[in-house]
Parts: sequence; structure tokens; C-alpha cells
Amino acid sequence: MQSFASLKDPAARPAWAGALAGVALIAGLAYWGVQWFTPLPGVPQAESAPAAADGTAQAVARWLTPGDESLDVAVAGVMVSRSAAAAMLSVNGAPPRAYVVGDKLGHATTLREIESRGIVIERAGATERLAVPALPELGEGGIVRTAR
Repeated sequence: MQSFASLKDPAARPAWAGALAGVALIAGLAYWGVQWFTPLPGVPQAESAPAAADGTAQAVARWLTPGDESLDVAVAGVMVSRSAAAAMLSVNGAPPRAYVVGDKLGHATTLREIESRGIVIERAGATERLAVPALPELGEGGIVRTAR
């Protein structure tokens, strides 16, 4: 029988020991590979994530699509003075925010003019005029009380 010290020498090891170690390694990798990729019984499989309910995916798709774009622009209000102008716009149902002349509303839509009664936007070379919504009638005294 050989001593352990003689097994450190590669020439002294039996040839079948190396082959046995290689077979054991391949068998172990195959076993754990099958275990890893086989679904567990009784465990529900993950489903794809549902589409965002807030329309984020559609907004990103519209933004990345080349050519004409379909934006829903709503005028919430305008502020016009002799030296400056700003428009409060809601784009695709988002909360209104302030825009100035030259701002891009989308990749092919630009705010061209702000007037006291509306705005002018340019979509892929064509201009479109949008009016400011009419204000509700105020009661006498100019203050309207709302219900709580």
C-alpha cells in the first residue's frame, strides 16, 4: 500500500483516480444544472409584469417613435406681459407645468407663440392654435364660496 506522501507526486497517482475525479466533477455539474433550471412543483411561476396603468409605456413609445407624434396638449392658462410670456400646459394628461416660447413639448412639437387668448404650437412643420379655456363666471364681489 502506498503512503500519502507518495500520492503528492503526480507520476505516483493511479491513472484511474484522475479519470474518476473528472467523471465526478461532470456528474455533479450536470446534477446541479438540472436542479437549478427545473421549476419547483407547486410554486407559481413568475409572470411578465403588467403594463403600467399610468400610460408610462405608451408615453415612452410615443417619444421614441420617429415622425409625426400624437400629443394631447391642454392649455391651463397663460401669463403675458410686454417683456415675457409663459403658458401653463398639460401634455398627455400630465400635471400642468410652465413653458416659454421655443420649449419642446415632444420630439417634433414646439411652442411657437404665447398670446393672451391662446398659444400656437408647431407639430412636424404644421402650426396649430389652441385657445385658453374660458374662466367661470364670478359671483357678485368677485369671490366664489365653495362647499367644504
